[in-house]
Amino acid sequence: MSKQSINTINLDYQPDLVMEVLCSPEFQKANFLKQGNPSAEVKEVSRNDNEAVIKAEVEEYAKGVTGVDKSRTEKTVTVYKWDLKNRKAEWDYDSPHGDRVKVTGSIDIQPTDNGCSVTEKFNVTVKIPLVGGKVEKKVIEEVEKYYPKYEALLKEHCATR
Repeated sequence: MSKQSINTINLDYQPDLVMEVLCSPEFQKANFLKQGNPSAEVKEVSRNDNEAVIKAEVEEYAKGVTGVDKSRTEKTVTVYKWDLKNRKAEWDYDSPHGDRVKVTGSIDIQPTDNGCSVTEKFNVTVKIPLVGGKVEKKVIEEVEKYYPKYEALLKEHCATR
């Protein structure tokens, strides 16, 4: 099984400005820290006129079938691959859970009359017999719960540019 969350934000900012914010290591680091992670290091790996690659190495509290364990941490890596011409990104999340847990997503920034819309897709697949579907549902619930904070953070960073 797998589950997906799709959220769209309408912003009064130009699409290129929003992409600049979403591509910035500063915003991504702030985003990972706002999620309650102990630490995050984010850097731009490469960039040219067509694409940018951003890598986030995050220390997260350990996660298991029973939820979050704040007595332990684990390292995760999220890599964003941006198509700068089309203002779209694909990302992959790699955790110590390996192939049992697959988390991916995409970002699509489209111009609107008043600014732009940002559509984000978050996909999770948990391959653990009997409980995988329940874990996927819990992950999606957490994503949905965090999304208003993410939207506020994005608007805050856009306003300061």
